[in-house]
Amino acid sequence: MARLNHVCMWNGKQWQRITAEEAGKKFPYTVSAESHIFICELCGQSVILTSGDKRIRYFKHNRGEDEKNCPDRSGNTVYEEFKNGDHGLPLKIVFDDDKDRFHFELGMIPVPSMLVENVRIRQISILPSGIDSPYIYNLERIYPDTVTYLDVGSLPSERYSVHVDSGLTKYWPEIIKGPSPEGSLFDGKTGKLLIPDSEVTAHKDYYFLKLGSQKSYDIPKDIFLKFVCKQDNYCLYTFRCSLYNEDTARYLWKLHYRLTDSPVSIQPIWPLYREMPYTIIHNRDYTYFFINGNNESKEGSGIRTEIYPMPEHPVQLKKQGSITLLKVPCKSDRVMISAGRSKVLTFRYFYRRKMDETADIPLAEVRDGKGNRMEQTIYTRLPAQKILIISAPYDGKVRVRDGHRVLVYEDLKSGQAFSQKIDRLGVIVEILQGLDVVFKIEFKKKKQSSTRYEKRWIELLDHCSGDYIPFGRHIALATARLENMPKLRHWVMKCVKSGYIREDALHIIQSILFSRK
Repeated sequence: MARLNHVCMWNGKQWQRITAEEAGKKFPYTVSAESHIFICELCGQSVILTSGDKRIRYFKHNRGEDEKNCPDRSGNTVYEEFKNGDHGLPLKIVFDDDKDRFHFELGMIPVPSMLVENVRIRQISILPSGIDSPYIYNLERIYPDTVTYLDVGSLPSERYSVHVDSGLTKYWPEIIKGPSPEGSLFDGKTGKLLIPDSEVTAHKDYYFLKLGSQKSYDIPKDIFLKFVCKQDNYCLYTFRCSLYNEDTARYLWKLHYRLTDSPVSIQPIWPLYREMPYTIIHNRDYTYFFINGNNESKEGSGIRTEIYPMPEHPVQLKKQGSITLLKVPCKSDRVMISAGRSKVLTFRYFYRRKMDETADIPLAEVRDGKGNRMEQTIYTRLPAQKILIISAPYDGKVRVRDGHRVLVYEDLKSGQAFSQKIDRLGVIVEILQGLDVVFKIEFKKKKQSSTRYEKRWIELLDHCSGDYIPFGRHIALATARLENMPKLRHWVMKCVKSGYIREDALHIIQSILFSRK
């Protein structure tokens, strides 16, 4: 049976690569797979450390385990090199207007305009697994300087087949992996799918999608799940872990994710550059950048950096803790730099070109119901006839939100007028083209001067009668609405500190806070 070379052990904070020699010093006896102390980095299964009476100790897989296709079983001692096309494309989950439904969008990363102009096939075909008819889009729909997200339906699919002209496959791989029926995580802010071997951090919000419901007794106590909706037998939850501990780490490992406090990232530092999604524009023959990620064992954490095409001159690097500094020659006009372990976790295209480019700001026009032009500013009154007429020369989206809660998210077609009703203050209207917000209007309630009421309210509160009742600290968060009434806020905080308030006074405080929502 092949000896394993990619084994991790939980060090109390994160998964750390360990050699058989290092493990032998900690455990002078045989460690069975059932102890779950050592885990294969490639397949996620528990492995055996052979006994101390062997001349050379080593790790091996258990003969009775379920997954027998681990690369280490075949005797591979190193990962396969990342290849051009291994980087994948971003897939994200997008909520529909009612928040009870969702769909998926595949992101097409920017491609050089000259290359797009010269290809023969002018369409993009995306076929989700389990579906007969592909989604077809014209190539002209793709933005040159940002990620273009294309709708690929509401059914979760394990893989998406992308068919484009052969000249574009180095940018847009043919196969993109989707969410697993066993459970997959999506970033809570961007909605992007976390591919297997991705890193999860504590105190960050995610979405968890799984075929069927998730049993609560299977979840470690430091992971918090909240049901959002059910669609096509898939259940969607919000997901958050509160601590870095072994139970949480092992649960995530079963889902093929790593719990870490230092996720892999690529950060350019020199020369001067212009950054676009997945793309860095610079004008030098070489570039410096950091690769950040856990690197705490003698053998490192398994984080690798691949460069394509490999430069003729050697790459210079220097490691310090979890950070690696690289100096990469960029004689080619296009260099792709990838970082990851068994899979590419992050990547950037570095383009060398002149830095004298200018970008036109996409135009958008917004008028009220009487035809008056609306500017990008804050309004304290509703538009005429409570209507906004929106138009733009490019396709995009209209998003209306109330704080972080999205109320409207509709397509905006180029050259067509879009009508949006605005019947209350406290909302923000945004026009998006690609991922950029190109126009923003906020309808905000006018702040009222409350100083003349503040003294009267305090007098009322001081003269309240009735029984004292417990006063929870949760009310302290709501006092942020009293920012322009410091004396009243101070009065409330004194009650919070004491833990009690008169019942009549509580009713007054509640009515004040409700009126300031």
